Amino acid sequence: LQPNNNNNNNNDETSLFERLWDLSKVRICADGGANRLFDATVNASTSSIEMKQKFIPNIIRGDLDSLRNDVRDYYRSKGSQIEKDPDQNTNDFDKALQAIQRLQDDTTSSKWRVCVYGAFGGRLDHNMANIQALYKWQHVFDR
Repeated sequence: LQPNNNNNNNNDETSLFERLWDLSKVRICADGGANRLFDATVNASTSSIEMKQKFIPNIIRGDLDSLRNDVRDYYRSKGSQIEKDPDQNTNDFDKALQAIQRLQDDTTSSKWRVCVYGAFGGRLDHNMANIQALYKWQHVFDR
């Protein structure tokens, strides 16, 4: 979620993000994604107190090389689990999907439907790794 006051589609984007958030049972940020969530909700000058309290991820997972200390401290104080996985053979999106699989396996025998928001649009190598992760994990989750 990246608010942009110069874009008329911003309300649609925010609305979509909020609808997806509300429909989700589990919300996981992959490492630096927590910084983006924090900046868009907690640090945003237009955020209400309700908005600041609403957007708290259940888990922040990754190698945590991008997670800012202020963001880690804030979300930890709000009850988010911070999970560090130093494995450099998987990217942070892969690590987030591992966490979802773990929760899925612990709570139900059926496959979960996973919705991914904000995984694309950055560096090409990250985009390609995320596409590869989606392919690799396609059999684990419901489509």
